[in-house]
Amino acid sequence: MFFITSLILIFVTDKFGESISSLRKFTHTALANKPIDDNLTFPESELGNIGQDIVGIYQKLNNAKQELISEKEKS
Repeated sequence: MFFITSLILIFVTDKFGESISSLRKFTHTALANKPIDDNLTFPESELGNIGQDIVGIYQKLNNAKQELISEKEKS
């Protein structure tokens, strides 16, 4: 029973670790004002879904910012 529980715990923490690593990579890229990698993936978990949502919101915000800058340059 201990062995099975340990394997399950290792699997869950591995998925959690992947999500955290992907979020860390995203935040470092965003803070450096570098383009976000389109191939940035998150594991299929609740935390992974939240990470994908954050990346999507960030990209929409960045696109709106670029459009605003473009409109200001036209004026």
